[in-house]
Amino acid sequence: MSMRTNLNLPRTGVILCLALAALLSGCTGLRPHDGVRPAETVYDEATLQASDLRIAESALQSGDLSVAMSVYRRLVQAHPGQAIVWMGLGDAHFLGGELEAARQAYLKAGELRPDMLEPQLGQARIALRQRRLEEATERFQAILMGMPDHPLALAGLGVAQDLAGRAAQAQAIYRQGLRAHPDNTALRTNLGLSLALNGQPREAINILLGATGLSGPLPQERDNLALAYGLMGREDAAEDILASYQPAGVVQDNLAFYRYLRQQLEQRSVPAAAPSQQTAPVVTPRAAVEPAVPVVAVQVLPVDAGRMPASVPAGSMPRTGWASGEHGRLVAGRPDASGAVMQ
Repeated sequence: MSMRTNLNLPRTGVILCLALAALLSGCTGLRPHDGVRPAETVYDEATLQASDLRIAESALQSGDLSVAMSVYRRLVQAHPGQAIVWMGLGDAHFLGGELEAARQAYLKAGELRPDMLEPQLGQARIALRQRRLEEATERFQAILMGMPDHPLALAGLGVAQDLAGRAAQAQAIYRQGLRAHPDNTALRTNLGLSLALNGQPREAINILLGATGLSGPLPQERDNLALAYGLMGREDAAEDILASYQPAGVVQDNLAFYRYLRQQLEQRSVPAAAPSQQTAPVVTPRAAVEPAVPVVAVQVLPVDAGRMPASVPAGSMPRTGWASGEHGRLVAGRPDASGAVMQ
């Protein structure tokens, strides 16, 4: 077998958390004309953004979920007919790991605005997060039926394929998206990670560096680039990247994990080699969240830390990042109720 042999994805587990921001849309508060009493007060986007909605969105983007949740709940009580406030509440619940509450909020937003895309994407993200991969695939495909080149749906569909062990299909989807959206960070990040984890670290590096030859500003991009260099045996380059934003202990944990993963790939590339007695690594999700760009991140952990080298202690969290493009800004890192770490 060659180094291009896919990792045994069925033996890996991933929890993904997609960072998101609601696409603002709404109506405006109008002063009623004399003699005219409207059935209900209408609020437009500008009015909402100028007050609590702007505060809530800012809190969501900065990762302050307690403030975001509090303000969105108040907005829902004050303006229950506005789909955008239900979307914001759903996003806050999602990032907090409260998936059933998020689902209910997305359902309400969809009832108020059947033409709105965001509730559909929200439901698909929940299915992906819960590893209901068939449902997630169907939901993303339904969106793509009407919008074949939608970058968010393509990114999500690709992640679903990667997690189902269909790396070739996932990579084809990412490439399709990049042909239509060559500057999409989520699609490029996902493709690079998929290539790196499936025995093609050199191509992954070329994808992640892009035309500029420089790593992107997002932690996921740097994490994935470091992983690719580590899998190629360039620990010096991986260490330089990690040391620019990680403490020394985390850097060494990551490097030790890259060695372990590289050994697993090398063993699979030797036809006569006996089956490894080590447990294959598992991708354990840690949400991804970045300011100003759509992304989802994951963390790579061994299934059985007791079988890892002593230098990779149980609980260490080497990071990589699968991304699922969202509307513009993403939320900054913090843990959610499921243990996924937004970073």
